[in-house]
Amino acid sequence: MDCEVIYRSGDYAFRYHRNFFQWPQDAENRAVCGIACKDGLVYAATRAKKYPICVFTTEGAFVKGLGTDLEFKRSHGISIEPDGTIWVCDDQNSVVYHMDDDGRLLEQMGEKGVFSDSGYDPTVRWPHDLYTNVRAAEPFNRPTRWVRAPWGDYYCTDGYGNTAVHRFSPEKKLIRTIGGPGWGHGQFRLPHSLEFDTRDRIWVCDRENFRIQIFDKNCEFLHCISRLGRPSEVWQHQGKLYVCEEDGLVSIYNEDFEREAVIGYESCFTRIHSIGGDESGSLYLGRIEGEDSLFKLEKL
Repeated sequence: MDCEVIYRSGDYAFRYHRNFFQWPQDAENRAVCGIACKDGLVYAATRAKKYPICVFTTEGAFVKGLGTDLEFKRSHGISIEPDGTIWVCDDQNSVVYHMDDDGRLLEQMGEKGVFSDSGYDPTVRWPHDLYTNVRAAEPFNRPTRWVRAPWGDYYCTDGYGNTAVHRFSPEKKLIRTIGGPGWGHGQFRLPHSLEFDTRDRIWVCDRENFRIQIFDKNCEFLHCISRLGRPSEVWQHQGKLYVCEEDGLVSIYNEDFEREAVIGYESCFTRIHSIGGDESGSLYLGRIEGEDSLFKLEKL
């Protein structure tokens, strides 16, 4: 019998539930590359060809799979609208899909297999030599996450083959693109995901620069949190920002950019790629490799 593991830091405590989720037996690749929660359900974007999106209860039971008919090449990032419809990227097909809760395609952003001219060369070793000739380009070149903001606009990190963040109107018309390769404010080395805080600011995971950059809703730079362990995704809950660091831990920040707690430690949660949470504040973390690829940190 496994021993109970509880992580405590600051005013936070979480119970670790290992091998918690009941995967379908024929899900051959359970790597998790995106998590979103709504109405007591956990939606996991996976690399399983038959189950690009797996839906579970917060108690770990498998509910259904979605997206098989879309023939994903590689899913990446997931978000859910207030109406329950789902956005998910296919970074290797360079598109973003919008589907209903039964997996039916509602609309598609981008053209499948068409990549914007960012100078990206997929034959170049990633990530160290990737950015020599890359520039910020229009949508899309291997997008990583598309999310609707509380004020109605849409934002997309773009991504593995681009160095851009795009802002779209509620009607999904492109308003602005920011980025470019580099280490300066508003430049990126893999904009990997994004989230919004309660002050209408955008937190962008600039993963290969080991930092998060914060922008206002117009994509003007405001602040930078540096020296992170390859931040892959952020989840906001009640004014706290939970940062999933791929080097193996979760950092919790307040909206004054102060780190209040660290859950785990370096290499504790190896290769964590995605984070989401439910209304109780419990966390769900996804790995891109390993046996326990989706696990729960129950808030105590």
